[in-house]
Amino acid sequence: MTRNPSDLIGSLALRMLVLAGAVIAVFFLLTSADAEVVQPPPVTHVVEPGDSLWDLAKSVAPDGADVRRVVDAIFELNQLEDATIYPGQRILLPAS
Repeated sequence: MTRNPSDLIGSLALRMLVLAGAVIAVFFLLTSADAEVVQPPPVTHVVEPGDSLWDLAKSVAPDGADVRRVVDAIFELNQLEDATIYPGQRILLPAS
């Protein structure tokens, strides 16, 4: 049995619309999942005698996190050139 060309075009158009809808749905699901990750604002810490960047990073690092990455984040947040910090200095720490 031969199908009418207009029926074939209609069937193809319907399949294309369903496929486009599925692609759009997946796109929105993936982008909305990324959008929900909101970083809390950093907290201000006043450096006390004996503080080190490493110790401060360990104090705010999530369990199991690589402390070196937290130290890097502290460097970036405060635009530090080296690891020297001074008592009384205000520095930003990533929120834990």
